[in-house]
Amino acid sequence: MEEVERMAKEHCINGGSLEGFDLKQRALPAKVKDLNEAFNAVGLTSEQFMGACSLTLGKLYDAFAEANDVNKAEAKRTVQALLADVFLPVAYTQSLTKSK
Repeated sequence: MEEVERMAKEHCINGGSLEGFDLKQRALPAKVKDLNEAFNAVGLTSEQFMGACSLTLGKLYDAFAEANDVNKAEAKRTVQALLADVFLPVAYTQSLTKSK
């Protein structure tokens, strides 16, 4: 069954179509490619940084906002700018879903 699904997905990725199915693409979560560079760029303590990065970037934005007394939106923009060279390119995955 997995092989049939893989072949159907490959068929659609290569331009084919399957009646009743659509090929969907979604972005995967951002990942940091160089943890040391990311740590040095944001200027938090190691405890703040590791506590924030252990689960999500959202926690890093929250820690930066709290440490620098800015709102979360400002913190997110600032951290993303500081880490622009650290993020890996956005990755995408594709899946087949039943058409509605």
